[in-house]
Amino acid sequence: MKTRNERLLFAGASACVVAVLAYAAVLPLERLLFPPPNPATVIWSVRSSFTWRVLVATYVGGMGGFGGFAAASRAPAASARWLARAVILAAAAVAITGTLLP
Repeated sequence: MKTRNERLLFAGASACVVAVLAYAAVLPLERLLFPPPNPATVIWSVRSSFTWRVLVATYVGGMGGFGGFAAASRAPAASARWLARAVILAAAAVAITGTLLP
């Protein structure tokens, strides 16, 4: 059984990874569902959409933190392996999203 501090650290890492994955998922969904408005009619439209993407990703990342805390208390070794895989997946997702949807 891991100590509470170790589980909190794991929960923070899980929250960060899930937030990155959520951001990488929100950008294509936003482009698909909500085409960008005409900049002549909306001031600062690019900045406000970025802000909302970050807020949604942070919210989902917080949910991932709770899941990571629970996973670290039940199966620490398995959750650490899955977190390492999730970091690689998050890096790939951000790279693909940045390449295809700049």
